[in-house]
Formats: sequence, structure tokens, C-alpha cells
Amino acid sequence: MINALTFAELMAKLLDGEYTKTELRDHTGLHHVTIAKYLHHLVKRRVVRISGWHKDAIGRTYVPHYSLNPDGLPDARKPERISGAERSRQWRERQKAIELNRRMAGGTYT
Repeated sequence: MINALTFAELMAKLLDGEYTKTELRDHTGLHHVTIAKYLHHLVKRRVVRISGWHKDAIGRTYVPHYSLNPDGLPDARKPERISGAERSRQWRERQKAIELNRRMAGGTYT
């Protein structure tokens, strides 16, 4: 169970802007499961909302960002996942760009 001061820190952080669960955990010192449970109930009651989805550090999955919800707005929709075919197409394009850069640089790479 968290005390009133820690809960106030959590709410103050949400008042400042939008944050991920990890950022809230680092700021408050609470365990990630505790943060997840509180956010779940706050989102359910529309006190807090998922204000946006952003890619993680390596660009693979989407991470929800939370903020206070004084107007009772609905959560932001999670972006659609890209298909395996699209992911493969993007990978091939990156590989072609890498190969083109290698050829333009005039170097030989193994």
C-alpha cells in the first residue's frame, strides 16, 4: 500500500504532462506492478487517460503515455501493428540503403 505522499507525487507528475509507467516508477520509487495497478484503476475511472502511444527505444512496440484527464476524454487509440510482409519490406529497403552507402563510400566490406 502506498502512502498519501507517494500518491501525491504520482498525481503531481501526471499533472506536469504525459509519462510512461517506467518514468512514473523512476520518479516515485514505486514497484512497476504497483504503478500498473494504480494506473489501471485511474484509467478505468477516467481520472487518467492514455494520451498517446510512442515507439519504444528500439522502435518495435508502442508504449502508452499517461496524463491526467480532467475533461473525461477517451483514451488515444493504439496504432495498428504492421504486418510481417510490411516489416520485411522495410528491412529490405534499409539493407538496400546500407549497400548503396557502402558502394558510394568506395570501401569494401565483408
